Amino acid sequence: MNAPLEIHFRGVAASSELESMVRQGSQRLEGALAGALATLPADAASCRVLIGQVNKPLRPRGTPQTQLAIPKREWPFVVRVDLAWPGHQLAVSRVHGEDPGQAAREAFSAMKRRLDGVARRERLGP
Repeated sequence: MNAPLEIHFRGVAASSELESMVRQGSQRLEGALAGALATLPADAASCRVLIGQVNKPLRPRGTPQTQLAIPKREWPFVVRVDLAWPGHQLAVSRVHGEDPGQAAREAFSAMKRRLDGVARRERLGP
């Protein structure tokens, strides 16, 4: 992916550790994409990552919103990975209650599995 990696932080302080984790995940996806789809030009794919907090806390079913006294800093983190190349667009989101790094690892792992599935379907044909 010669196109620049886009990393957006929403409601979360940007950290170099989290950013390097996202860059490593993006490089792994780039390798998987190049291996899976050999005919794809190097600059045709793009990757966008959003790291933020969900806009409301997760709560047990049946618990009224008014009974929750959860400060915003304890709301769960969400990581969304969007991967696009000509004719395809994949998106994966993962939520983790305490660690945005864990949510990022899970999102990139899920995207790799999704990408492997697309490559398998491409090899098998219609």
